[in-house]
Amino acid sequence: MNITSFTAALLQTIPTANPTELHWLIDLIQKTSILNKHDEIEAAWNKRLEELELSEHAELHLSPYIASQKEAFGRKFESMDVDLEDLYQESDRMTSLLKDREPGLATWHMFLRERMTNMLKLLHNIMD
Repeated sequence: MNITSFTAALLQTIPTANPTELHWLIDLIQKTSILNKHDEIEAAWNKRLEELELSEHAELHLSPYIASQKEAFGRKFESMDVDLEDLYQESDRMTSLLKDREPGLATWHMFLRERMTNMLKLLHNIMD
């Protein structure tokens, strides 16, 4: 069994969904947080509605739900207490340290611990 994200599952399911499945999916979408690929989901959804000649069915219009999800997701990241440049720089430092492994050196372990602590702090700010 191949486990995938909800977003990926939607993008795989929508192109072959029948009308009953579309009703089920829209109900699920309304109750679930979609974190990315909002535009791709909406495009696939609208294309499927057109293919099934269901574009006139107001109860199947996804735009309001996707727009609110996209807006909420955008607000979450606008309000983050972290500078994404700091996150980028810290991840770059961590990558460099991991590429040049010297596990026999105490200083390497000290720097690794420091990098991991900094990454954890930055990620904690993102997740709160």
